[in-house]
Amino acid sequence: MPRRVLFVCSANVNRSPTAARVFKAMLTEAGYRVYEPLEHGAAFDVEVRSAGVYAADSGEQMDKDLGDGMDEIFAMDESVVEDLIERYGQPRDKIVDLDIEDVYPAGDPELVALLRERLAPYVRGRYA
Repeated sequence: MPRRVLFVCSANVNRSPTAARVFKAMLTEAGYRVYEPLEHGAAFDVEVRSAGVYAADSGEQMDKDLGDGMDEIFAMDESVVEDLIERYGQPRDKIVDLDIEDVYPAGDPELVALLRERLAPYVRGRYA
């Protein structure tokens, strides 16, 4: 059964889209089949998406239905965790706090390195 994973930050501009790209790359490197929307009907192990709690104009907006459809949600910081629980009714045990401050532009090499470090334990053997 494929797993569905969501990365959430404030606006879905810098941290969560970068995290989704990094995680997809890490999963692919580890031999997982990652969902690609253009490959209709192709088998996959993991679907990775990103959203923002305040992303109405800048990217995919978080909502309860989106969260409910996910197996795991990676939040960029504690304020996002609180929003996921309080505003979107997500259970705490479904959320991983990556504790990454909102100080990095999208694709920043420091952000990518930090994400690779913090996401590595979640790639090893977890999504097979």
